[in-house]
Amino acid sequence: MICPKCGTDNMENSVFCSNCGTDLTVYNFSQPYNAASANNYPPVNNYPPVAPVQQKPEGNGMAVGSLVCAILSWFCCPFILGVVAIVLGVMARSKDKDNKLALAGIIVAIVGFVLSTVVSIILFATGMFSEMMYYM
Repeated sequence: MICPKCGTDNMENSVFCSNCGTDLTVYNFSQPYNAASANNYPPVNNYPPVAPVQQKPEGNGMAVGSLVCAILSWFCCPFILGVVAIVLGVMARSKDKDNKLALAGIIVAIVGFVLSTVVSIILFATGMFSEMMYYM
C-alpha cells in the first residue's frame, strides 16, 4: 500500500507509513494511488483555527507596584514612596507604552507628592510643624 501523503510503498497490513508516520487506516486503498491528489488527505480535526494567545506585558507587576506605592504615599512617607511610585511607573511604561495602570500610578504619585509638598510648606510657614514635633 502506498502512502497518500509521501508516496512511500508500505507493507500491505501497515497501520502507519514507515516514512512519514501518516495513519494509513483512514484512507481508502481500494482506489489506485494518484500522485496529483497525494496532498488531499483528511484534516486531523474539525476545529476552527484558534487565534494566537496575546502575551501579558512584562511591566504589569511594576505598574501595580507603582499604583500601590502611590496610594500609600498619601498616608505615610509621601516623598520616599512617591519617588518609588514614579520610578516604577516610568519603568513599566518603558516596557509597554499603553500601560494605563502605570500611568495611573505616576499621576497619583505626582499628585500626592505635590500635595505633600504644599502641606509641608504651609505647616512650616505657620509654625505648626514645630508644634506637631513637640507633641511627638
